[in-house]
Amino acid sequence: MYKGIIRLYNDINGCGFLERSDNLQLIKFTYKEIKRCGYKTVYEGQNVFFNIEFTKRGPLAVNIIPLEMD
Repeated sequence: MYKGIIRLYNDINGCGFLERSDNLQLIKFTYKEIKRCGYKTVYEGQNVFFNIEFTKRGPLAVNIIPLEMD
C-alpha cells in the first residue's frame, strides 16, 4: 500500500487525482475505488492509503482507504 494525498476530486462526476507521498506523479481514481461505508467521497488535502493498478491508459489508484481529517 502507498500513502498519498487527494489533489482533486469532483463528487459530481465521481473521479479525481491523488499524489503519492514519495513522488509528484498524479494518479487517477474513481469513486468506486473508495473503501468507505455510506456516501463515498474524499476531500482535497485528505490523506489516503491506496494500491496502484497499471492499465492501458496508465496507472489507476484502487482500494483507496481515506484517513480521518484532522
